[in-house]
Amino acid sequence: MSDAFPVIDAHHHLWDLETGQYPWLEGEFITTFRYGDYRPICRNYLPDDFRRDSAKQNVTASVHMEAAAIRSISRSKPIME
Repeated sequence: MSDAFPVIDAHHHLWDLETGQYPWLEGEFITTFRYGDYRPICRNYLPDDFRRDSAKQNVTASVHMEAAAIRSISRSKPIME
């Protein structure tokens, strides 16, 4: 993808269910959730997952947003090194 223009992802989420507290990802499934069936994302989503999913888009920078956590990974350790 060397000929692709650079992309700055202005908004992405990461979460580690073992170090953070994400009630909406860990609790009982909410059928009326505003974004529909979110069960496929009720797992860790870490920097390597983001890199894999964005690999074809030539992402050169990104902005991490917390994911409605009581305690998020962004407060407990560096996100991407």
